[in-house]
Formats: sequence, C-alpha cells, structure tokens
Amino acid sequence: MRKAFLAKYGSYIELTKMALRSPKRKPNKLELKVAKLLGEEWEYVGDGRLEIGGLIPDFVHKTKRKVLEVLGCYFHSCPAHFPEVKRPRSASPAYKESVYKRNGYEVIFIWEHDMKGKARKLASADNGVEDPSIYAKP
Repeated sequence: MRKAFLAKYGSYIELTKMALRSPKRKPNKLELKVAKLLGEEWEYVGDGRLEIGGLIPDFVHKTKRKVLEVLGCYFHSCPAHFPEVKRPRSASPAYKESVYKRNGYEVIFIWEHDMKGKARKLASADNGVEDPSIYAKP
C-alpha cells in the first residue's frame, strides 16, 4: 500500500502541499480572529495563493515584505504547552524563519496562547492602522 501511495503522489510532503493549495482551504477560527485584529493592510494567503520557498504563509503584508504565521498550540506543538513533543525540523519556527529570510521576507510568529498581545501590536500606527482599538470590518 505504501509503495502504491508513493508511486502515485511521490511523497507525503507533496500530498500535504496539494491539500494546502486546494481552493477549498479556508481560514480556521484562530486565523479569522487574527484577521479581525490586523486590519486591511494584511492579506490572508493561507489558501495557497502565495508560496515562498516551499512554505505557504498565513498572512502577508500588502506593502512591506512581511509574513505572519499563526501557530495553534495543539497543532504546532507549542513548546510552552507541549515541551516533550519532538517536532520535525521543517515544522519548527526557526526553519520557517530561515526560509522566509532567505527569500527576503521578515517573519512574525503568533502563538495561540499569546495572540492578543502580538496581534494588537501589529494593528498599530506603524502598520497603517490609525486607531488600534478599531479592528477590521467583520
């Protein structure tokens, strides 16, 4: 069975990439919350519209070369909540940061457990939001 699968898709990574590029991929609840806080200067591209060095970011800044990755504590094995879990190198924030930097992007990571503080900081005058207390339109 494994040989037949690999003959058809090439690798599990390729299958994952195909799923992420699927036009049916929509933002999850955490990504929707972050999108409301960020405002219009950030665009959701987690549906596969943008690929940078083989990675698909969640959000990209429209005018600056910045990428925003929203990481759920459970799905991405947050080191604060799941310290004993071993993550593959390609799933680590350090690896993702190196890929984005190599391609000329600054990367910002928001973990689920500290989303409110970082997302509100991003919705500041530095990023074109005049009043950070006003979130993006629902």
